[in-house]
Amino acid sequence: MLMSSPPEIRLTFSEEVLPGLSSLILVQTDGNEVNLRGANDSHDIHVLTASLPTLPPGGYFVKWKVTAADGHPASGSYSFVVAAPAAMSSTPVMAVHMPGHMAVGDEMAFPIVASILRGIGLSALLALTGMLGFLRRADGDRGPVVRPIIQAVGAVAAIALFLHLFFWMRYVDAPSWRATLNSGPGRLEQARFLFSLLLLISVLSASKRSLSLVFGAAAILVSGMIGHPASVRPLLSIPLVVVHLGAASVWIGGVLWLAMQRSEPPVRIAIEAARVSSAALIASIVVTVTGVIEALILLPTLSDLFTTTYGGLIIGKLVGLTVLIGFGWYHRFRGLPRFAGDSTFDMTPVLRYEITVMVVVVMIAGFLAHTPLPQ
Repeated sequence: MLMSSPPEIRLTFSEEVLPGLSSLILVQTDGNEVNLRGANDSHDIHVLTASLPTLPPGGYFVKWKVTAADGHPASGSYSFVVAAPAAMSSTPVMAVHMPGHMAVGDEMAFPIVASILRGIGLSALLALTGMLGFLRRADGDRGPVVRPIIQAVGAVAAIALFLHLFFWMRYVDAPSWRATLNSGPGRLEQARFLFSLLLLISVLSASKRSLSLVFGAAAILVSGMIGHPASVRPLLSIPLVVVHLGAASVWIGGVLWLAMQRSEPPVRIAIEAARVSSAALIASIVVTVTGVIEALILLPTLSDLFTTTYGGLIIGKLVGLTVLIGFGWYHRFRGLPRFAGDSTFDMTPVLRYEITVMVVVVMIAGFLAHTPLPQ
């Protein structure tokens, strides 16, 4: 209970918040709602403030919805009471962890839809860029054979990332779409989609493969700047995630590239298998190491690994990565020697299992991107 009308509202968050993508609504005693103009405190980017008009005695309800600097929305509410006028005034100061309590319904549906779209879009982007890298270094002209597959993967990446951008803007629910698109996270989301679109156009037009690789690499670079890495030790997290995604591109693209060789002569398959298996095994180790380091950066304590949803997803991803490293070891030290001695040996069944596990791991990564960090 406050003894007089407070001059302002101050909300303190655990991450930097973007005032342009935030809303504060004061519900008055008569039920009327007043939209407040939020702003960052000049001395603390974690604080959101809003000036209040003089409030008569009564009960009030404040509904807030904010977007953190990493693009993750959060919402919540609290109430306060203004008592009879007194000589002293005070300001309600609320300490809030990001993200706050989410309402049920459409808001809860967003992380699931966005996670699936991100998983599909990013996995297609990584796969396409990796396949283009192996295609560029392949012997002979394989373009006409694999081009339809590459174009289809490019279309999936561009469409999924566009839909992810749309659902993200819808959920942020800023005062205007222009404010959303002009924010830091909004610009990064637009840049990722733009590069994926340019990548699709380049593979559809059969232009130089090196240009396609540039667009793919640019989209991967931007992807490393979106999400949790932007809010927790970004100077270390962002490079780690970029390396993580780059290695994943080599890994996923290599496996899919090898799967596309099944109709080729045994000699060509053996050459491509030797080339892919070595690169994929190294890439899988890099993905695992960088993933573990990034998890240690994002998790406040090791106990969060076993007590939070985010930690549980990390465990699931690590289990999947361990299985995939096992596949890589099998290809390099078991499959290749066996294929060399028996050209009729079919690696397709093993590759199918490996691709299935990859899909699961990538989808887990999509949910990680939209799961709140432990506080």
